[in-house]
Amino acid sequence: MNKKLLIALLVVGLGVGTASAQLGSGIVYDRPNYHNALLRYYQLQQHLAQLQKSYAKITSQLELATQMARFVQKHAGSLSRCFRNGAMSLR
Repeated sequence: MNKKLLIALLVVGLGVGTASAQLGSGIVYDRPNYHNALLRYYQLQQHLAQLQKSYAKITSQLELATQMARFVQKHAGSLSRCFRNGAMSLR
């Protein structure tokens, strides 16, 4: 009887330790894993912000290059006359 009682208490004691880590529906809460997941999420947010800044910078540079190309196309005739007449020189 004492052996059965001791075994039963041991099983219940071990079961309590494992059951306390579980949330209602059998999901196990692992603190280090949760902490690492939050850290990784924060790093991904920072990476996203950096990518958005890079995208904005590249987009503005592309827009400037497009404007410059349109200006040259629009004023090609007048620019070539300036260079032929010596008003401007290429250096």
